[in-house]
Amino acid sequence: MPTIIVNHNSHAVSTISYSMIERAALKMGKKDNLIYFPNWADIDFITPSADRTVFCKLWKTPESSLIALYAGNMGKKQGLEIILQAAHKFRAMENVLFIMVGTGVALDGLKKQAAQLKLGNIRFFPLQPYNKLPNLMTFADVHLLVQRKKTDGCMLPSKLATIFSAGGTALITAQRDTELGVLCDKYPGIAQRVEPENVEAIYTALKKMLAGIDVDSRSFNNVARKYAEINLNKNRILRNYFDNLKYILR
Repeated sequence: MPTIIVNHNSHAVSTISYSMIERAALKMGKKDNLIYFPNWADIDFITPSADRTVFCKLWKTPESSLIALYAGNMGKKQGLEIILQAAHKFRAMENVLFIMVGTGVALDGLKKQAAQLKLGNIRFFPLQPYNKLPNLMTFADVHLLVQRKKTDGCMLPSKLATIFSAGGTALITAQRDTELGVLCDKYPGIAQRVEPENVEAIYTALKKMLAGIDVDSRSFNNVARKYAEINLNKNRILRNYFDNLKYILR
């Protein structure tokens, strides 16, 4: 758990999650000068209407394939090997493809493990240009957001804003009492949560999620997109931040 260091002489303190606000309030003994300043998304750029076939063509992937996507940093502390374990359970389902996009210290090890398991249903690609980010987000049928149990519960991964902005459907590993867990309970349908480090739970949930997808008429997650429009709008977040700052400093 990260240590929160607060300058008690500060007129205002901003933080990216409600859990961190509560933690900072305990540290400071007050919360009237704390500002909620979350990660945001460019909701006009990253939209559900982005053409997913861009990556179908680029990576020679049939449009009928069901895509489980992990995109982001590949660090050793995230426990990403559980994605490979899940892929191993799907190996008999030829229409399910796991895509991992990004780089990091764990990448070589993940590639080696995938080769050892002879996983023909998983592919690795480097980071993609920012102008193709909307297409990458809509390329996925399910976004995989994997964390270990010991991951600090007050954090909301920044990539979640991008996923929600695209109307993406996410499978999240998080404990119920974390910021992510509370979010999933508060907004039913925004994402599917399972307990961390449980490959059977991931497999069962992912299988059910993919079974509900009509590859001839894909739809986006309206709950996630609506949440992004209301809560993750960059312009609205910045406006609220400066309004709160002016109020505190009045």
